[in-house]
Amino acid sequence: MLRFYEDLSFAQIALVLDCAEPTARSHVHRAVAALRARLNESETADD
Repeated sequence: MLRFYEDLSFAQIALVLDCAEPTARSHVHRAVAALRARLNESETADD
């Protein structure tokens, strides 16, 4: 949400989440992966 909707940098996200920048990158990476998995599940269910 912060990365794409709010268009924040990883450094800015780290400030908001009060964590290190690599941790913020990891959170974003995992969130995008989870969204992709859900979209793939949804597409498969629709077939």
